[in-house]
Amino acid sequence: MRKWLDNYALTLAGLTLTLILSILAYVFPNKDQFIVISVGLMTTLVIATFEHGVPKLFATQIERKIEMYALLSKIEDKESRQWAQDILSECDYKLRQIAQGEFRSSMGAKYDEGRLCLAQKELRAVYLATVNQALGLPHWPKQPGDQEYYKENVEAIQRRIPTTRVFIIRRSKTIDKHIILDQTILDIMKQNQKDGISVRAVWEEEIVALTSGETLKDFIILDASEVDAREYKSDGTYEVVIWKNSAKVQYYERIFSLLYRHASHLDSFLAQIENALQPKP
Repeated sequence: MRKWLDNYALTLAGLTLTLILSILAYVFPNKDQFIVISVGLMTTLVIATFEHGVPKLFATQIERKIEMYALLSKIEDKESRQWAQDILSECDYKLRQIAQGEFRSSMGAKYDEGRLCLAQKELRAVYLATVNQALGLPHWPKQPGDQEYYKENVEAIQRRIPTTRVFIIRRSKTIDKHIILDQTILDIMKQNQKDGISVRAVWEEEIVALTSGETLKDFIILDASEVDAREYKSDGTYEVVIWKNSAKVQYYERIFSLLYRHASHLDSFLAQIENALQPKP
């Protein structure tokens, strides 16, 4: 009984205040009675909500923080404690990023998997083949872990989700005079088109000026509501970035539109290559 009284002390106090105000209301004219009683009821509701809602939320958060810092206090080694503090700082930074609609992870294709299944209207993608060409790495989707991602592309087509991909290719790494240097990327584009993806391609050398020095990325836009991108490092590894804030989505929509307009349909692009490989008289 005592525990129950402790838990509901504020609520009982609010009810008591409401009853007192209600009794006093009879002293005032009718209009003032309504105002006084209303104030009393609102006071009770606010107190009850605060007592049984907000404090529980705050209490849970405080308990978690106390537990976290209790663990930190148990770390006696100075260097290990610094590592722990660095991890806490990183967690705080990442939470702030997520609150702004941005998520980052260096765990690679893991965070790519399953995302395309969320698309309901359309997919618009850019594949930056120049990174793999420059580093001499296997092209997507030849790399391990990327095959599942490409499978989701094909499944989206089967679900009748229009899918468009613009390939950015480095001319100097693809053809040289009368020789094809990178047949693999040409075959990948053909396979994309064969599987129902609308494919366009453009030489990197032709769009450098258009992007105003902006570092291009692999990215895909889901339903004009989300952008999934890859930010590559010099060793070929990459960080997955997912943006859900409207400003970033609109920015990448503009980048996609720019690249799309300057890219050629795959059939036309391949015809240009064939023409370039022909011996000149």
